Amino acid sequence: MKSVAINGYGTIGKRVADAVSIQYDMKVIGVSKTKPDYEAKLAVGKGYDLYIAIPEREKLFADAGIEIAGTVDEMIADADIVVDCTPGNVGPENLEKYKKTGVKAIYQGGEGHELTGLSFNSFSNYDDSYGVDYSRVVSCNTTGLTRTLKPIDDLCGVNAHQESDIVPENIDAIRAMLELESDNEKSIAKTNKYMGIL
Repeated sequence: MKSVAINGYGTIGKRVADAVSIQYDMKVIGVSKTKPDYEAKLAVGKGYDLYIAIPEREKLFADAGIEIAGTVDEMIADADIVVDCTPGNVGPENLEKYKKTGVKAIYQGGEGHELTGLSFNSFSNYDDSYGVDYSRVVSCNTTGLTRTLKPIDDLCGVNAHQESDIVPENIDAIRAMLELESDNEKSIAKTNKYMGIL
C-alpha cells in the first residue's frame, strides 16, 4: 500500500484525501494546514494526521486544541507521493522540497503546469504519465467534462455521478505515477468502483 500526503487540506485537498482513504492500494499518511481553522479540526476529526506548513505557528494550533503530527517536511519524508493542493505561488518552493526529498508530486489545476511539463488525463495520456515524478491534474471543468462525457457516451444517456471531476483524476494519476496499475481502463474502473461513480 502506497503512502499519499495531501499538502493543503482545503477545497480540493479534503476531497482528494477522502477519495484516497477509500482506495485499497493507497493510504493517506497526512494532510497539511497553514492555520488552525475549521478544516484543520475537520481533518483531525476524520482521523488524518495533521502537519503544519509553517512551523512557527505550532503554538496557534496548540492554543486551538488541535493536535499536530509534525511539519510538512516530516510528512513528505514519509510519502511515496504528494498531492499538492497549495496556492499556485507556493508551487515552485514546494517542488524544490519534493526534489530534495525524492518524492513524486501531483499539482492541481493551473498550478505546476510550468513546473511539471505534463498535464494528466486518465483517458488520453495515462501511459505517458506512468512512472513520472511530477505531473498536474487539470482544472475541474476540463476533467469534469472528460470524466462525465465518456461514461455517458458508453452507457447512452445514464447520468454521471456528481463526483465526476478532479478528484478521481487524482486517484488515477497516483496509480499511474506510482506504477500501481499499467492499464488506464483498469485504474479508472477501480477508482470508480471505490468512489461509487457509475
